[in-house]
Amino acid sequence: FVQSYSAGRAVIVAGDTNLKRRIAADERVLLDFAGGLNLEDVGQLMGMPDHIDRFFFRSSPEVELKPVLWRVADEMVDPSGANLSDHPAINVDFEWRKLR
Repeated sequence: FVQSYSAGRAVIVAGDTNLKRRIAADERVLLDFAGGLNLEDVGQLMGMPDHIDRFFFRSSPEVELKPVLWRVADEMVDPSGANLSDHPAINVDFEWRKLR
């Protein structure tokens, strides 16, 4: 889907992958996915701990994307303070600029 609809465009792909780089089979899936779409893993790029929530991105000739902050999104909790998922959510802030 990403390849079909975003060829030549800047893109951000994010989600709960349930994959860990320390598990060889998971590492292969992540490398194949990112490599096949020319995506960078923000967590890897920014030296953050391995987490099952992932943000991948790529720039284009027209738009440059740059991740500037990776953090645990501690605001993503219910009224009692419990995570909304089975793990803490991740937030990434990006800067972007038009190149053309």
